[in-house]
Amino acid sequence: MKPLKNPLKEQLENIILKKSLESSDFERKLGGIEERKTNWTNAITHLYSNVLKWLEPLSTQKSKIRIERYPIIINEDFIGEYHTEKMTVSVGFDKINFIPVGTNIIGAVGRIDLIGPNTKLLLILKNWNTWEITDYYNKNVETKLTKTSFYKYFLALIK
Repeated sequence: MKPLKNPLKEQLENIILKKSLESSDFERKLGGIEERKTNWTNAITHLYSNVLKWLEPLSTQKSKIRIERYPIIINEDFIGEYHTEKMTVSVGFDKINFIPVGTNIIGAVGRIDLIGPNTKLLLILKNWNTWEITDYYNKNVETKLTKTSFYKYFLALIK
């Protein structure tokens, strides 16, 4: 005797199959989720290295800049959980926090928020090799991140 067809079960199986195929297609478009996480965390590490290199000459015996890094866990939709670091730069009593937002960003491959006592900036990773910096409140002007542009925007954070 043939088992009876269950239309609800068939409908559920079809939806599950469709959703599974959609998520596989999404992962393929992202370039592989694990590879994307690795690229993103490497980009953060590289950025922090540049910032340290740019700030180091400004820290003297009289003018101290303190830099601390803290482990954080980010959990993004479609990406999942991964470990990285946030960085805090202290200048006097002011703290500037570099807080990774994620890699599942529209129009970019990653974003870090810079939050200081006076304003908020965005570091946008446009592709795996190009960072841009912009004011959180005026996103129309994006500037390629260089030592000079970093100094200009960092000044706005602590001025």
